[in-house]
Amino acid sequence: MTQRAGGFTTVFLSSTSTDLLDHRAAVYRAIQSLDGYKCVRMEDFGARDCEPEEFCRKTVRNCDVFVGIVGLLYGSCPPGSDRSFTELEYEAAVEERKPRLIFLAPETFSLPGTLREDDDKQKQQQIFRARMDDERVRCSFTSSDDLATQALAALHNLKQGLQWSPESSVLSSASLEEIVKYGGHRYRRIMAKARQQEFLESRKFISHSEEEKSAGESNT
Repeated sequence: MTQRAGGFTTVFLSSTSTDLLDHRAAVYRAIQSLDGYKCVRMEDFGARDCEPEEFCRKTVRNCDVFVGIVGLLYGSCPPGSDRSFTELEYEAAVEERKPRLIFLAPETFSLPGTLREDDDKQKQQQIFRARMDDERVRCSFTSSDDLATQALAALHNLKQGLQWSPESSVLSSASLEEIVKYGGHRYRRIMAKARQQEFLESRKFISHSEEEKSAGESNT
C-alpha cells in the first residue's frame, strides 16, 4: 500500500447513504482519527462542473485504498446509467487495481419500510452482493462500532501486507475498540506496545533456542 507525496494514505469510502448513515459516519471518523490517513467521501466535494459518473471514477482513481460498505439497498444511478453509484465506484477500483476492503451488511440488517426498493433494484443488489462474495474475502458486521473496528483492523493489516481475519490481527479487539472510542492518538501507543510485546516474544524464542543448542552440545 502506497502513500502519496503529502504522507497520507487516501481511503475512498463507498456505500449507499440513507440505510448506512451511522455506519458510514463511524468508519469515516475512525479513519480520520488515524495519523497518516485521509478518508474521502463524495459528499465532501460539493458542486462540480463535470458529469457525476466521470467525477466518481476520477475520485476513486486518485485514492490509494477502496473501502466498500455494502448494504441491502442498490442505491441511486447517475443519469443514463442502470448501475448504481456504489457499483460504479467499485468498478473503478477494480479497473485501477486498487486494494479493496469489503464489508457486507448481514441479510438480517434492519431497513425501514420507507427505504424499500422495487424488485428490479433488489435483484441488482443481490447480484452485486454475490459478486462481493466471489471476488473478495469480505467481513460482515453487527453494529456501526463493530464495522469501524473491523475497518481499522483491515487497513492496519493491509499496510502490514496481510489480509484481515480476526486471528491475524496484531491488535486485539479491545485495543481496536479503544482506538474507535478515543481516537488516533491512542494508535501510536497501542502499536508501540504491540511491537514491544513481539520483540520480547522473539527474544524468548531466541533464548530458548540457544539453551537447547547448549544442552545438545553438552551431551555430545
